[in-house]
Amino acid sequence: MNANVRVSAEDLDKAGVDSIPLNDGSGKYYAILDVYHQLHCLKYIRHYIYKVRGHSSRPSRFASWADWHAK
Repeated sequence: MNANVRVSAEDLDKAGVDSIPLNDGSGKYYAILDVYHQLHCLKYIRHYIYKVRGHSSRPSRFASWADWHAK
């Protein structure tokens, strides 16, 4: 899944963030949608909570809370 997007300088100002200009002459800037990373993290938090509550068919991919995001 590609989360890269083109945004205008006005969009960056509204969001209060900086970026780098694209080298295609469009006047647009590089941005990435953080929502995909957030959903990825929520998935592993859900797996961890499911495991901690002692469900017998729990995901066992990660041994501890500290491991889940490092992988």
